[in-house]
Amino acid sequence: RPRSVVTEEELTLLVWGESWFGDDGNLAVHISKLRAKLGESGTSPRFIRTVRGVGYRFDPGHVAAVDPNAFSAEYLRLVRDPEGAEIITDADLVILAVTTQRVHCFGWPSDGLVGQTIPFLAGPRRRSPLTDRSDLEELLSRGVTSWSGERPFVRADGSTASAVYATYLQTTPENGLGGVRFAFVESDGDDSGTRHG
Repeated sequence: RPRSVVTEEELTLLVWGESWFGDDGNLAVHISKLRAKLGESGTSPRFIRTVRGVGYRFDPGHVAAVDPNAFSAEYLRLVRDPEGAEIITDADLVILAVTTQRVHCFGWPSDGLVGQTIPFLAGPRRRSPLTDRSDLEELLSRGVTSWSGERPFVRADGSTASAVYATYLQTTPENGLGGVRFAFVESDGDDSGTRHG
């Protein structure tokens, strides 16, 4: 079930059955060993994503390689914020992963965002993902790979909320658009524009 969250309870039941009474950390040890065989770790996952407090999700690996040195200080600050969230999309702007300690992103269920475009970017000025991708590819061709700022976003109930955000464009080996990483924290500030980096 790629890109679907499987709870820890469900995995334990599937692997060891109902009558198993082992240590709760046993599953984490097995996941760690599986990650090692796949050439990844919990701090830099490629295929097995941890959904905090819920379970795990298998992502087939369509996300472009990440250069951690390319992330701006603002991006790293937002990702590390306990109220922050990170969304990773593929080149078609379809969400592959959501990393957050929060149950909701602007009222949208965090675990229900995978497989769709980011709904809180929708609104009267929202264009098609193809247009958005074209704009991102144009920025990439000019050498812009990251930017940050503050802007309003559409909540699930239709109201708007503001967020401080940072965006990082991932590239393919051919320097094309490989995906987008988007980190944000909801705020009460006003729209202060965009800073390109």
